[in-house]
Amino acid sequence: MACLTLGTGVGGGLVINNQLHLERGGTAAELGHQSIDFNRPRCGCGARGCLEAYESAPALTALGVKAVIQGLTTRIGAMVDYDLNKITPKVISLAARDGDEIAMEIFNEIVFLGRGRYQDRVTRRSYPCAC
Repeated sequence: MACLTLGTGVGGGLVINNQLHLERGGTAAELGHQSIDFNRPRCGCGARGCLEAYESAPALTALGVKAVIQGLTTRIGAMVDYDLNKITPKVISLAARDGDEIAMEIFNEIVFLGRGRYQDRVTRRSYPCAC
């Protein structure tokens, strides 16, 4: 069984034969550091294309900031008086709930981009990054 948690990063654990699987050093599985696209953004761990670079709160925030900077038609900027430092996943979520199309696209991109790339990579082979 695998369990994923999404937040400031992507956490997770694996249970194999009713035992929590631990990595070297006693940590749980670093599922967020599976590289799903070696040509994509650098993760905080230093590797490129980790799932966490797509599926985390900082990744979501970065897409919201980018939308405002690019001048896309979205309420995200107005909701924080155009202070880019105040853009958070919660702000983007509220904009999406209010029907902001750009905010909804951001959520769709995070969910489907990461999931699609992860599934594609897993069907071939997954590569943990050297964290």
